[in-house]
Amino acid sequence: MGGVRVSGDDSVEAVLADERVIGMELEIEGEMKDGVFRANPIHAKPIYTRAGGKRLIVSYWCEICYIRFYKPGTCWCCQKESLLDPKDPSTPERVP
Repeated sequence: MGGVRVSGDDSVEAVLADERVIGMELEIEGEMKDGVFRANPIHAKPIYTRAGGKRLIVSYWCEICYIRFYKPGTCWCCQKESLLDPKDPSTPERVP
């Protein structure tokens, strides 16, 4: 069965290429144009998954620096690889 081709900015492309995300059921916000689904830019937080019946934003977390990212990679502070950490969109961005 063929799928829909998805493209996006560099950060969206990085999430879609992340081996931890490959195979997950994703919901991506954007629009279909010329036969390609174009994801909204990463700053709009367009990539979601579901867990426990909840819709979660695909995000990444540095457990050392307590910094959240929306694309995979190393933490800009400590340089440790960030962990895949889907987040409930209703929770605050900052740690209290």
